[in-house]
Amino acid sequence: MKKVLIIIMCMLSSLCHAQNDFLVFDIGGGINGLKYATDDRGSAKPGVGITVRGGYRHFFNKNWGAGINVVFKTCATNCTLDFVETIGDAVDSEGEKYEHRVCYKSLKEKQSQSNISLPVGVYYRRDIATNLELTAGAGVLWQTTISNKYKIADGKVETVGYYAEDNITFDEMPQHDFYNVNNFSGEYEYKNSLGAYGEVGVAREIGENVFLSLCFYGSYGLSTCMEDFDEPVYDYQTMKYIGVLNSEITSKKHQIAFGVLLGLRFGLSGNGGGKGRGHSICPAYSN
Repeated sequence: MKKVLIIIMCMLSSLCHAQNDFLVFDIGGGINGLKYATDDRGSAKPGVGITVRGGYRHFFNKNWGAGINVVFKTCATNCTLDFVETIGDAVDSEGEKYEHRVCYKSLKEKQSQSNISLPVGVYYRRDIATNLELTAGAGVLWQTTISNKYKIADGKVETVGYYAEDNITFDEMPQHDFYNVNNFSGEYEYKNSLGAYGEVGVAREIGENVFLSLCFYGSYGLSTCMEDFDEPVYDYQTMKYIGVLNSEITSKKHQIAFGVLLGLRFGLSGNGGGKGRGHSICPAYSN
């Protein structure tokens, strides 16, 4: 029994001394935005955003550990619509039939969000040169949108009358409900979502227990961040702009991010430095 207690005490002491605890602060950016499916009436492209991260790492031995982070991201996505939609048949004052149409002429909607996420994962490190480490991590994250907006950056929505027999289109006649508008803006309603993330990089010791780190990161939403809808982009009856993400054109909306982070890693408890890392009072458990 005495030997067992000695072994347990030795193991606990080893963990206390061999573990490495770090605080991480990073800033960077890359492709931050939404990825969603569109039909042939639209096309979407994620934009560029910034990423700020603070985190904590706890290494159980020389190579493996776990960590939690708090990440702030700005995101942008551009969606362009270019199609014609027939909203009904009508008859003019002279009894001639025509098609009432809504035309989306290179309508570019810019969507932007600010998100907070909480990634939790497993981390790996390995010495690859003097004072230089290879680092990697992967895990899952929970994310929420704290602010968002959309606005029309270019193009217009135009209602026209098309006379098929004469192949003539009439526009810019408000008295006949033929008009164009493009001053739409507003907000969407996002929901909390889950995702997966990964990162790989290097860290170089630049001082006692201080590392300069550079990593490439990526994350992808495992669950959708918005519901799907069955509405037109523009409701002609109410003259209301519903929005691209609230329309039948888009579906399967996921948050994505890919980019680069540059930052500092601070070792805690005096055991984070490269040369002194992993010393144990129990030689059998020494790194």
